[in-house]
Amino acid sequence: MKIFGVSVVKNEWPLIAVSVAHALANDCDEVIVIDNGSTDFTLQGLQNLRDLVFGGRLHIFQYPGKYVQASITGAAIQLARHLGADYVLAFDADEFLIIQGDDNLSEVLTQAPEIDLADSIQIHLQNFVVPNYFDEYDLSSYSEIVTRVVPTQKQAGLSGIELQRMILADEVGLLDNHFWNFKVVVKTNKRSFTTSGNHRTIRRGKVIYLDPEKIIWGHIPYVRPSKVIRRNHDKEINQSTVHYPLLESLANIKSDREIWELVSVDENQENPRIPLTKDDKLGRAVERAVKVLTPYWDRINDPERHSNDEYDGPQSVHEAALLATLIDVVYEYIGKDFTDQIQIP
Repeated sequence: MKIFGVSVVKNEWPLIAVSVAHALANDCDEVIVIDNGSTDFTLQGLQNLRDLVFGGRLHIFQYPGKYVQASITGAAIQLARHLGADYVLAFDADEFLIIQGDDNLSEVLTQAPEIDLADSIQIHLQNFVVPNYFDEYDLSSYSEIVTRVVPTQKQAGLSGIELQRMILADEVGLLDNHFWNFKVVVKTNKRSFTTSGNHRTIRRGKVIYLDPEKIIWGHIPYVRPSKVIRRNHDKEINQSTVHYPLLESLANIKSDREIWELVSVDENQENPRIPLTKDDKLGRAVERAVKVLTPYWDRINDPERHSNDEYDGPQSVHEAALLATLIDVVYEYIGKDFTDQIQIP
C-alpha cells in the first residue's frame, strides 16, 4: 500500500514544515506540495526541507494562479495516482493526522471493515488551541498544545447573521462551533475529487467512517495573530460564509491582540470564551516530526541557503507538465476555465 499526502499552501511557513514532516515521518510515503504564490519563506523553506531532510519523497510545485482549492488539490491527487499512490490524504498546513497506539495509517486502513468496498474514507476532525505565546519557529512550543475545543450546541440552527451578532456581543465564543467534522482519504482507483477543504469527495459512493477513538485529524485553526487577520482580508484564502464577514466585523471593533485572545489560551491553558478540555494528543503526535526537524532546523530556515539542482531534472519537469495538464482536466470536470501554468521550483 502506497500513501501520498498532498497540500496546497500560501504563506504558511514555518507551520507547513512541521505538518509535512509529521506526514512523512508517520504515515505518507511521499508528499506533494503546491505553493500558491507565497510571498514569505514558504517556497524556499520547503526546498530546504526537501534538500536537507526528505529528498525525493517531497515534491514541490509552484502555481501562482487563482486559488481554487478543489481543482488544484484534485490535480495533485491525480498526479499522486500517476506516481503510484493507492490512497491520498489532502491536508492543510494546520492539520495533523493523529493515530492512537503504534499503528500507522496503512495499518489502520488495512484493518478497517469494508475498506475494499469503500469509495472514500472519512476521518473525524477535532480543533486544538495554542497558547497566546505560541511561537511556530520554536519547535518545543508544539508540545504545549494541550487543549482541545469541545463545542457546545449554542450555535446549532443559527443563521450566519445571528451567529455573528452573538459572537460580536460575546454571547458565544468564536471557536465554539463544529467547523467541518470530517476530512476525507481518497482511494485513487476510484478517480475521486474532493470538495474545497477536502471534507468529502464530489461523487461520494460508498463512504466508511474510521473510529475516532483510533484516528482523528487534529486541526489548529489559528497559530498566530497575523493568520487571524489574514483570513479577514484574503477572500481567496478564506471562502467561509460565516467567518469572513465575522472577522471583518470583529476587526472593526477589536484590536488584533483582542481578536487573538478570542482564539488562543492563556498561560494556564484557559479561555472563558472557548469550551475546552485538556488533551495533549496533538502535542504528543508531532514529537516524531520535531525530532526529525531539530538537527536541521537552523539550516532549513536559512535564507542564504541555495536549493539543490538535483531535483530540477527531466523527471521533475515531466511531473510539473503533467500536473498542469491535470489541472486543466480537473477544472473542466467541475465546470471552470483554466489557463495558468504550473512550475517546478
